[in-house]
Amino acid sequence: MHTHLPVGLDEAALQLGAGPSARISVRHVGGFVVLDLDGPLELHRAAEELREEVIEQLDAGARNLVVNLADSPYVDSAGIGALLAARNSIQAAGGRLVLLSPQQRVLDMLKRLRVDKIFEIANNEGDLPAAA
Repeated sequence: MHTHLPVGLDEAALQLGAGPSARISVRHVGGFVVLDLDGPLELHRAAEELREEVIEQLDAGARNLVVNLADSPYVDSAGIGALLAARNSIQAAGGRLVLLSPQQRVLDMLKRLRVDKIFEIANNEGDLPAAA
């Protein structure tokens, strides 16, 4: 995806420093590595940070990951792209990805982009499946 900037707009200000971004913390629940997102999963920083964290966890040997979206009120198309990339990378490594507690606005975006059926979704941690 390419962004065309108006003449004179500082690209660096648009990319990493503009606006709030999701923070990601990592914890373990059962056989899953849980990535807790706090904030929107959107263009530039947050989506890239999620991609990097998934790769780091896979490199460390994790195969079953949960992306906790309970505190992520919004996901844009870049965020959905990051989730799809995470799913593909995790499946290629023989693992599984579960989306945990997505808010209604996030579910609506998944449905609008017609990718809601390809994600495994759990409403709360008690609903997490057994790790693969």
